[in-house]
Amino acid sequence: MHDSHNQLTAEPAQICFFRDQLRSARAVALADAEGFHAVLRVVELIAQQLGKNIRGLGDYKTVLSGLSSASPLATDLPSQWPAYHTEFGVLFDEMRQARNDAVHQGAYARTLTDHAVELSIILEDALMTDASKVSQFMVRDVVDAKPWHPVSYIRQQMLTHAFSYLPIWDADAWKLIPEYAVARLLRNASSAVARRRRLAALVSDSIADGSLELLNARTVSPKMPITEALQFICERPVLVVDRMHADVLVGLLTSSDIL
Repeated sequence: MHDSHNQLTAEPAQICFFRDQLRSARAVALADAEGFHAVLRVVELIAQQLGKNIRGLGDYKTVLSGLSSASPLATDLPSQWPAYHTEFGVLFDEMRQARNDAVHQGAYARTLTDHAVELSIILEDALMTDASKVSQFMVRDVVDAKPWHPVSYIRQQMLTHAFSYLPIWDADAWKLIPEYAVARLLRNASSAVARRRRLAALVSDSIADGSLELLNARTVSPKMPITEALQFICERPVLVVDRMHADVLVGLLTSSDIL
């Protein structure tokens, strides 16, 4: 991004931070019919970082429009496909008005939230326009499985966070525990007592006796160009590891992270 309004260009860490904040806010909005407030809070934070001496949301439009212009989703695609996309300025004005309204109910609240999600997607796309390294796209603070965890805890983590895979360091290499392997392990139990025993078993023991299937994981460096990492992207997540210590997991990359 080279627009003069965007002061985040020189701060890759800030770009990743606000990208993650937008994604988190979008998750809140999708789960709550009135969740557009979560997106608005992040939009305000971004505007405060980009502009100085700004008094309120109404003053943010010029600054944020400068940022959003880096994405074709802001004006180009809405002009070409108005039935599918809304211009950034229109979405922003709607959010500004909604922020000042006291009550949002029913279908109106759901529409506002849907439009807040669309606005967040535009800003995220604009923020990531110049991103080129794996480190700028990967998810940090990855939850991984440990050999000493009980299988019950692995199941709990998968259900709590809607994970399809959990990374694990096993036999001097990174592997993946797929959710279907946990499902097979537990639902193939011959009785309630056997299922309880499998839930209580250590992950290491379940791997050792062959009852818990592992998949090989592809690993990349955080400094790898994203264009090179694309060849490894498939239905499984790609694990990002420290260049000097192969057993240190620093991130995770999926197709949705670079979409």
